[in-house]
Amino acid sequence: MNKPLERKLASYHSLGIDISATDEKTKSYLNNFRVVLVKMARKDSGFEKVGIHPAGKPFHGIQLKLTITGVSEGNKAQRAMNMGGEAEFVVNAVMTDGMDAAPLANFVVKGNSLRTSRTSINGFDTGMGGVFDDMVGKAMAAASEEIVGFLKNNQ
Repeated sequence: MNKPLERKLASYHSLGIDISATDEKTKSYLNNFRVVLVKMARKDSGFEKVGIHPAGKPFHGIQLKLTITGVSEGNKAQRAMNMGGEAEFVVNAVMTDGMDAAPLANFVVKGNSLRTSRTSINGFDTGMGGVFDDMVGKAMAAASEEIVGFLKNNQ
């Protein structure tokens, strides 16, 4: 994921995001991931406009097609004994030019619950254990931060 793009993203002003999932378990995280990622991207990605846009439709900007491919919810008992047990959130990403579908990048992002900063999902603080279990929320936020960091670093 640290490999720079051959073509910088600064010439693009808009980012369209399309998110899907591979199975029923990963589909349960779609809406929350969408909210977290779009919020972070609007704040820190460097694009003037960021929104949800279905892949395959012409779009003046960067199209980011994301697929949630895996969610491991971790194990609180293992974590309590310092034996691992961290949650993991895995996303495959394909970035293309929105008009001609020219490929710009393909990468896999793995966020885990070891992240130390705090965030909220739909108003629930992920550090306080809410609707999602704090470990999955932290892993999801970590994956979002990695994606937005990649976008920002390639402006």
